[in-house]
Amino acid sequence: MSKQFSTYIFDFDGTIADTLFTVIRIINNNKEHYGIDGIDETEIPRFRNMSVRYLLKEFNIHLVQVPKFLRDIQKELGNHISEVKCFLDMDTVMQTLKKKGAHVGIVTSNTEKNVSQFLFRHKLEKIPSFVIAEPSLFGKHKKIKKAVEKYHLNPQKTIYIGDEIRDIEAANKAGVASGVVTWGYNGKEILSKHHPDYLFDSPKQIVSLIE
Repeated sequence: MSKQFSTYIFDFDGTIADTLFTVIRIINNNKEHYGIDGIDETEIPRFRNMSVRYLLKEFNIHLVQVPKFLRDIQKELGNHISEVKCFLDMDTVMQTLKKKGAHVGIVTSNTEKNVSQFLFRHKLEKIPSFVIAEPSLFGKHKKIKKAVEKYHLNPQKTIYIGDEIRDIEAANKAGVASGVVTWGYNGKEILSKHHPDYLFDSPKQIVSLIE
């Protein structure tokens, strides 16, 4: 096993689970309830190059509304979790890392119930050594630090892999290496501008870190 990293912590939405279009459908089907105009799918490329804070401004969602907005969406997502696919080869990536002796974990803003059901459905429930799921858009660095402290991880040998700007920021604040995938919620262009330690265009590139 590579001496560089002994622990690989993954984000869930947009990194392992392809939830984007399911979430968009949930929002559009409940736009009156959320008090927004809905999401035009032709605008997705533009939205992918925005930070979460800019997106909230775009849809006129105030920070005080975010917790309830997030809870509502995640609750509804739970009703559709059987429709959510695993990104191609990400299951193999996680299995390979574990087989090679790495610790694999998940730190996410989604709910533990949604993550558990997804992992079980895709026969991945035995892969993660831990799952820390605490619904909140911000403060993810605290969850990563919690994982490092609770499971006695070496920060210098730990990488957090997500798909958004806030994942890069969270990894940096938590004192672990930052990795981002380009197939998730944020696009490659804006991710590159935030200088992650690693930028992955394919799942195979993640595995290359340990080979």
